Amino acid sequence: MNTKATTRVNICGKTYNLSGFEDEEYLLQVAAYIESRINEVISFSGYNRLPEDLKVLMTEINIADDYFKARNTAEANAKSADTLSKEVYELKQKLVDLEMQGNSEQEKNKTALGKKEQLLRAQIETLTKENRQKDVRIAELDTDRSERIKRISELEDDDHEKTKRLKELELDMEDSERRIKDLEKKNRELESELKEKDKRIEELEYHNEKEKDLQEAEKNEKIKKAEAEVSELKSKLEDKTRELEAKDKELEDKAKELEAKDKEIEDLKASAAESGTKDEAAEEDAPSGLTKPRTAKEAREAIAAKAALEKAEKEKAGQEKAEEEKAAKPAVTSARGKKRGKR
Repeated sequence: MNTKATTRVNICGKTYNLSGFEDEEYLLQVAAYIESRINEVISFSGYNRLPEDLKVLMTEINIADDYFKARNTAEANAKSADTLSKEVYELKQKLVDLEMQGNSEQEKNKTALGKKEQLLRAQIETLTKENRQKDVRIAELDTDRSERIKRISELEDDDHEKTKRLKELELDMEDSERRIKDLEKKNRELESELKEKDKRIEELEYHNEKEKDLQEAEKNEKIKKAEAEVSELKSKLEDKTRELEAKDKELEDKAKELEAKDKEIEDLKASAAESGTKDEAAEEDAPSGLTKPRTAKEAREAIAAKAALEKAEKEKAGQEKAEEEKAAKPAVTSARGKKRGKR
């Protein structure tokens, strides 16, 4: 075949494009042979623990072994074919000699030689066919070897990339571990700071509670003291109220007396006015509101009237003052009541 063909083949679950000048059937046989040799290596015990390059090398060694065995077999077959060809040639020479010896004997020998020749030709054809198959096998092995070399190169490149990636991942892991350690250190510092703050808060709460208790005790003490003061003030106020009530009663009695005195004063003033018309000059020298008596009796009456008038005026002034104090008392009581409510 002079035209190069490309066939898609499947080897161990992966699809490849296999090119060559042979037909599709031949390329599929090559792919099947490669897959069988790979599966044979995979079936070995401990295969999965081997590195990738050694797995590929074992497959190549098996294929190379098949190749050399096939080549040795082909060479042996070729030698056998040469030997058989020589024997055929010798038999042909003998046949010619026998032909010269006689027709009857020649016919016999010819028949025997013909059979032997056919047998040898069949053997030669068989060997030739086997050699052709071996050549095909060798070509397959060469193709597989090229593919294996290419695959090894790809695996080496992939291994290089994986190694590079692994180093990058190791660096990332180291950086991550370093960051984790920093975060753990920071977390421990924060936890320590949090514990200190919790301790400080507990101390403040304890002091606040203690201060609150002290304030409550002081407040209760002040309240008790205030209540005692209020009680004392109430007692004093009640005493004062009783005193004022007694004074009010006394003032009322005095007011009645003043009314009687006012009436008496009016009567005295009327009497004094009557006696004042008799002597105006004496009236100017005499005290205000009194007339100069004409008799001893009138003089006594005038003196008594003057004294009564002065007494009445004093009592009236005292009464007015008492009324003013009485009017001021409700305002004082109201102010104290407001103060008690605030407390």
